[in-house]
Amino acid sequence: MNQGVSTRKLGVLLLFGILFGGILLTCISASHSQTLYTSQNPSIAADPLIDGKVIEVIRDITLSQYLLTEVSDTYSFENNGTTSLTKFIFCTDADYDAKLLLISASGVAGETYPIVKNSLLFNGYNAYEVEFLEALAPGDVQKIKITTTYFNLTFTSGTYTTQTCKFTFNLYPISPFEIDSYICVVTLPQGASGTNFSPEPSTTTENFATWKTSDVVAFSKLAVTADFSYTAAPILQMNSINRRIIIDPWGYLNVEEDHVLVNTGLLTVQSYSYKIPKNATEFQMWDDLGGIEGSVVTEEVNLDGKTKNVTINLNNNRAALLGGNQFKYTTFYRLVSSMHLSSSWNKYYLNIQIFTSQMDFLIITDTTQVILQTANTLDVKTISPSPNQILMQETKIITTYTSEMISPRHNRIVEISFEVNGFWMMLRPLILILIILVVISGYVFLRKVVHKKGPVELVDRVNIPTKALQEFVSAYEEKSALLRELDQLNEDLKMKKVAKKEHTKRLNNIQERKKETEEDLKPLTKTIAEADERFRKIIEKLQFCEAERISVEDSLTALENRYRRGAIPSRTAFQKLYSDFTKRLEKIQNDVDKLLNELKSYIY
Repeated sequence: MNQGVSTRKLGVLLLFGILFGGILLTCISASHSQTLYTSQNPSIAADPLIDGKVIEVIRDITLSQYLLTEVSDTYSFENNGTTSLTKFIFCTDADYDAKLLLISASGVAGETYPIVKNSLLFNGYNAYEVEFLEALAPGDVQKIKITTTYFNLTFTSGTYTTQTCKFTFNLYPISPFEIDSYICVVTLPQGASGTNFSPEPSTTTENFATWKTSDVVAFSKLAVTADFSYTAAPILQMNSINRRIIIDPWGYLNVEEDHVLVNTGLLTVQSYSYKIPKNATEFQMWDDLGGIEGSVVTEEVNLDGKTKNVTINLNNNRAALLGGNQFKYTTFYRLVSSMHLSSSWNKYYLNIQIFTSQMDFLIITDTTQVILQTANTLDVKTISPSPNQILMQETKIITTYTSEMISPRHNRIVEISFEVNGFWMMLRPLILILIILVVISGYVFLRKVVHKKGPVELVDRVNIPTKALQEFVSAYEEKSALLRELDQLNEDLKMKKVAKKEHTKRLNNIQERKKETEEDLKPLTKTIAEADERFRKIIEKLQFCEAERISVEDSLTALENRYRRGAIPSRTAFQKLYSDFTKRLEKIQNDVDKLLNELKSYIY
């Protein structure tokens, strides 16, 4: 019996041993499997996998007027291996990748190199491969320029009059290679002052600093900071652009854009500029209140040879843009269609850079609709790049493209092939012929009417008081000139261009001359009004214009007095009302000039 118990104990122990051994083997296997997976994790890779040496890097960090940051790293890369190389590897810092807008690579001559993001992480950093256009032979050196653009690397603080900035970035590029010789140049925007750089640069000025060193270890990371005051320019951002590029049936290429501009800085925005194509014409700008008169398009072409500037002065008939506020408006202009559109019978080919308006500041979202009027067929294979949406309608086709986080260096070329409605192709010349016939018929009709009325007008002119008309027109024009001189004198007093004593002296002189002119006009007015019914009606219209002018001037004076007392709710409302009254005065003067010209037509 004891022997049976011992046998059972031995069996239990053996079974327990087998189970324990199985569990142990499973753990070892799992441990080995986990170790194998970890060894394949790309985040721990540190070897750049190519034989090469970085002889020199020149890093150029430039902050733009609107505080976007462009970083240009020029590598002198040597193949110190025994086989030819077809690529170069560099890294970016994950701390700044979320703020990276654009990345590109080029050669010394400006040729563009393809960039491919590597699936491996080198020392935890994102890696990119630059593919050479030609293999780099052993012992040869290749210069590679890596350009990156970032946003929000500068923090602003202060008030609407004293804006301070703090810029932070990496002093060294994240390189998987050791760098033999290194130079870094940081350029702050024009107008930066009170600058303090850290670490201490080799050389420095108010908005410029240089660091020089050698033997920079691979994957070195050191922050460079710049604290400075910046009140030379506001900081702007375009929250959205909704653009409509319309190709109409007559071959015109119209561009209409809705802008939402935001003052992301602290300084008040008085004016700002952006670029449109150099061949743009008929520029217009408006918002919910009406036309914006402060927009000026320069005809001088920019250094890029492709654009010209639009400058918007918000103080003209709008209000300055405070920090954190936004400005919504719409623009319109036309482009020369022959530069973007070609055709063969009813087939058209469009090639256009759809970011037609270019900003030196960040654009958060851009939605562009290319509207093909009268198009009924679209060759999808030739659309490059593919649109986000294609909408087919009976009379037009709309392709929509959406982009985000656009820097000044971005562009997007769109190529489209489409066909227009054949009926419209036949109808268009018929419409043109019809318009020409209508114009010719109207001209012939007017010639006949004028010919018939000629003798009647000649008879009517027999009883015209020519001398009285000449004296009346001359006196009335002198009165109008005195009124303009009086308006200018009052404006000069407001702008403090003339002393108050001098203003009073000149005011009395103008009013005395105006009174004399009005006395001269009284008998002439009576003579002319009694001579003919036509003249009487013109005189009545002139008197109505005179009364309307007095009424508007009184309203303008009352408006200014209320604004000084704070009775007007906002400066924007005051400027809008002031502009409306001024336009009414200009219209009244134009009506007076037309009536005087009508009287002149009876003299000569």
